[in-house]
Amino acid sequence: CTKSMTSAAPPLALVVLVTGASAGIGRITVERLARQGHRFVLAARSADKLASLEQELRDQGVESLCVPTDVSDPNALEHLVSAAVAKFGRIDVLINNAGIECFAPIDELPVENVVQTIETNLTGAILLTRLVVPVMRKQKFGRIINLGSIAGKHGPAYGAVYGATKAGLIAFTQALRGE
Repeated sequence: CTKSMTSAAPPLALVVLVTGASAGIGRITVERLARQGHRFVLAARSADKLASLEQELRDQGVESLCVPTDVSDPNALEHLVSAAVAKFGRIDVLINNAGIECFAPIDELPVENVVQTIETNLTGAILLTRLVVPVMRKQKFGRIINLGSIAGKHGPAYGAVYGATKAGLIAFTQALRGE
């Protein structure tokens, strides 16, 4: 949480931006928060799965915006934030959930997998947070939730890169809290 931005009361229906929203923890998070009447900005690489989730939300009367996004692409992140602000005028909660795993002996991991895992799991969350914080400061309210993993505390064998990205995300979250 970013407590320095809590001087204003939160709106009743929050605008929640969720990366990795098309499947797994991201989708379940959206489905559960939708029951509380929040509005959503849905981001993931899979446009088809996002559209399906958006339709389910619409059928429940929940307002959402679907933005296919690869979080490893800084230009896509800028577009995501711009689209969210254009549609809703604010971003109240950012849930950095997007992530990929790569498990193999370190000397057998292709360089592309190493780079993609770092860019998706860590760099994307940092850059998206960097873009969202000014929006939250301007509206004097905001929450940032970064999904880590126990792998960030106790790096698993054959998961060195994944564990390193989650350790980095934990450290980033602690430092951000201090700011």
